[in-house]
Amino acid sequence: MQIDIEGPAGFRRAVAVIQKRKLKVSFLPAAGETVVGALECRVAKESFHTETRSSGVGASIGAFGVRVGGGAGRSTSERVRDGLRSDDIGELIITSRRMVIIGSKNTVDMPYARIVELAPARSGLRVSVTGRNAPVLLACKKGDYALAAVSIASALRDRVAG
Repeated sequence: MQIDIEGPAGFRRAVAVIQKRKLKVSFLPAAGETVVGALECRVAKESFHTETRSSGVGASIGAFGVRVGGGAGRSTSERVRDGLRSDDIGELIITSRRMVIIGSKNTVDMPYARIVELAPARSGLRVSVTGRNAPVLLACKKGDYALAAVSIASALRDRVAG
């Protein structure tokens, strides 16, 4: 199944590459489902670390062998974003009904009816799916490919919804 999507020449080339690319993994589509395109991606996760700061003040007084002291301390911690780190590498498969990521660690199935956000990033995709706590972040080789994948999936989602 070929999808015609308008845009600049570089974008149309990226769409054609995704649609012509042969799968590098074994994938069995469901009955009546057609594979439209594929793209090699890395699944990324946001990583964080915790920074802790503490401060304290105190004093003590001693007389006749007895020492009395007092003080106060305060500690705060903050979760700081480190950025994205690669968690898995695999194949993003775009079909007529869903997007599937078959990675070396996990497989993620994203039917178009459950996708609530499908957005290109600088060199990847952000896919929010109903029922998942966090969006799926995919890093691609080039931004043109990410934009092309989003465009193809959006066009297919509109066909399924309409």
